[in-house]
Amino acid sequence: MYCKKILITGINGFIGSCCRNFFSNKGYEVFGIDIAGSSSKNTIIGEVNITNLSLFNQKFDYIIHLAGSGTVADAKKAPEIEKVKSVGSTEQVLNFMKLFNPNAKLILSSSAAVYGNQYSEPVKESDDLSPISIYGLHKLEAENLCLFYSENYGLNITVIRFFSIYGNGLRKQLMWDILNKIKNIKTNSLECFGLGSEKRDFIHITDAVRFIEFVINLPQSGYSVYNCGSGNASSVRDIIEMLIRYYNSSYEISLDFDGIIREGNPDVLIANISKIVKLGFSPLIDLDCGVRDYVEWFKSQN
Repeated sequence: MYCKKILITGINGFIGSCCRNFFSNKGYEVFGIDIAGSSSKNTIIGEVNITNLSLFNQKFDYIIHLAGSGTVADAKKAPEIEKVKSVGSTEQVLNFMKLFNPNAKLILSSSAAVYGNQYSEPVKESDDLSPISIYGLHKLEAENLCLFYSENYGLNITVIRFFSIYGNGLRKQLMWDILNKIKNIKTNSLECFGLGSEKRDFIHITDAVRFIEFVINLPQSGYSVYNCGSGNASSVRDIIEMLIRYYNSSYEISLDFDGIIREGNPDVLIANISKIVKLGFSPLIDLDCGVRDYVEWFKSQN
């Protein structure tokens, strides 16, 4: 029986490691490349470029391209370096496919950051794109490259615009940072960035990986784009209060937001997921349950 082969770039990262475990357990033959972490069977530690990708000497059925800049802050701090990671690596993967693996299906990990700060309602895939951060701009440039290669070289490419992914194993961003503050708090006041009223769409890593598998198996060709979120809005304040409650329900902590609007940080960013729901996909992990589980995982790490 033929075992389908998947290449995951950024395989040692948060999403990549979850994909590796998920698809391995599903019976796929998983290969990976990453600039960091430890090597293992079928994994190369190195830059995502044609030379290294050719070392696998494989014809892949699917390529899940997760390598790239991880945060808005990283991209702002070192834009040229982060552009190479995001846009440059995408171009390398596309050229590898064009030259050596044209029949593979590429899944590009993009971001809701491409929408910018122009919508107060859930955004659709067809809405205008106007990123307000270098990170979002790089993601949009990577998307445009994919569209060009699909239209001009006939490559089969699916872009997933992930919203706020969270879950066990994530050691950065809002929930991780807040839990570390709660753990080390010395007063009854918690200092927080922003306004607290910012609204986000949180999607659990389990559902994010499920969706990658879902689009891999869709009988589509050419170029397609999908939002991956829960479709629900949660304020930053609500998330922080939830984290405090599950960390220690007896804590009485007031939240002290600094009121500074961070550059590249939109007021509202919520996914309209009607497109994926019509295709038959729905998120399964409730935010309350997901956050409670994440807090328990955090405690087990400290």
